[in-house]
Amino acid sequence: MKLLGEGRDIESMKVTAQYRFRHKNGTWRVVESKAVNLLHDRAVQSIVVVSRDVTEREEALESLKASEGRLAALLDATPDAYVLVDAEGVYRDVHVPTGYPTAARPDDLVGKNLTDALPPHLAEKALEVARKVLESNEPAGFDYSIDIEGVTHYREARVVPFSSELVLSVQRDITDRIQALEQVIKSESRFRTLFEASPDAIFIESVEGQVLDANPAACQLHGCDREWLIGKRVTELVPARLRDDVQRSFSKIVSGEMIRGEGLSLRRDGSVVPVEFSVGRTVHEDREVLLLHVRDISIRREQEALIQKLARYRQTAIERERARISREVHDVLGQSLTGLRFDASRISRKLEGPLSAEVEAMTGAIDAVIDDVRRIASELRPGILDDLGIGAAVEWQTKAFAKRTGLEPHLAIERGIRMDSRPGIALFRVLQELLTNVARHANASEVKVSLRTSGDTVHLEVVDNGVGLDRQGGQDDRVALGLMGIRERLQPWNGTLQLLNVPTGGTRARVTVPATSYADSSSDRR
Repeated sequence: MKLLGEGRDIESMKVTAQYRFRHKNGTWRVVESKAVNLLHDRAVQSIVVVSRDVTEREEALESLKASEGRLAALLDATPDAYVLVDAEGVYRDVHVPTGYPTAARPDDLVGKNLTDALPPHLAEKALEVARKVLESNEPAGFDYSIDIEGVTHYREARVVPFSSELVLSVQRDITDRIQALEQVIKSESRFRTLFEASPDAIFIESVEGQVLDANPAACQLHGCDREWLIGKRVTELVPARLRDDVQRSFSKIVSGEMIRGEGLSLRRDGSVVPVEFSVGRTVHEDREVLLLHVRDISIRREQEALIQKLARYRQTAIERERARISREVHDVLGQSLTGLRFDASRISRKLEGPLSAEVEAMTGAIDAVIDDVRRIASELRPGILDDLGIGAAVEWQTKAFAKRTGLEPHLAIERGIRMDSRPGIALFRVLQELLTNVARHANASEVKVSLRTSGDTVHLEVVDNGVGLDRQGGQDDRVALGLMGIRERLQPWNGTLQLLNVPTGGTRARVTVPATSYADSSSDRR
């Protein structure tokens, strides 16, 4: 219409137009028409219009635009850089995502050579790979590092054929990965240094219980070389009698129920070493494993045994001295007081009047002193313990407690209990201290005392209905010291003390002591 209206007087004016029309089949078609003004050409004298259907071309163009849009979105979303390079090393196209470290703007690189943008050695390497890919038509790759603004960045490049003259290089920044790997390597190096230099034995074991690695201290512990240890199962490294128990314990270790403990390790020569262990977890060769720290506690056990032996000797010496003093008080002081009492009685019979009454009063005072002497002698060393055993001694002590406090304990004593004298004395002294604590601090109206055996162990239990334990640290210092003294008295004989609050109110004290002093040596009896 523009040609017919305005261009009729303009020679050879050309107009191109596109328009849509509906085809008879109901679809829309795109038509492109080109018109030429030939009205001034006497041979033609008309406007020539040529039209053609360009629907398919327009659809292809729209599809291409959509594809290019998707590609642009994909390039913007990917963290990698894309570079098109020809066989001469000239940049044909460069795409760099946002945040990707680069020394130059992508637009500034297009048209330049690799040698203009990269260090000589790196440009040479990149060009070599590009030409190799064009010749072989096979992908290739290489890693490199480049300094940008004083910071070293690590890249990996994947080069693939793009056309007969171009290659596409996909470049990914792997700086974080390399730095993380360097940290892992440093960490592994530190671990290996500690692993090899540790004075404690360290085992890396699978969750199935197989030794995967061991340090020099572990080899020394078992008296073997590393090759002998590797591949051994944990049950092979303990005495045969303990293997079932160790297997059960190892299952608890794997499940996390047990993280430390003590046991025995078997050396290659068949000797046994006491050890303590703790367990952690780590990763070894891409799988989770157990890290066992094992320490030889032979010296500690020897020291503990020596301390225990000295404590037994000390208690034995104290009890001997108490027995000696008890005999002296009973035999010497008791006999002297008895003689004095007879003299006073004899004099009283010869006197009359007020003097006779005064002497009789003196005789009563002497009798009271004799009773005190007998009580003191019994407390220093109750003869009933040596003569009738621990059961009778407990019964006698509870009766003395009832007489002194007015609170009569309920007794449950197993008959016929046999104990060696020294652990028996220790148990008797513990009972005295527990009853004293009840009298002084419990404010109880009822006390129960029981004595029984289980195998080679004697169990003493004292229960009261008093105020109970103060678990917040507010106990009287004398109570705390008394309990400490009880534990110190039990320790030489491998005895234990357990204190519990009774739910209904009060305290339950449980004491266990071996019935025999099998750990004694002849030196204790000197």
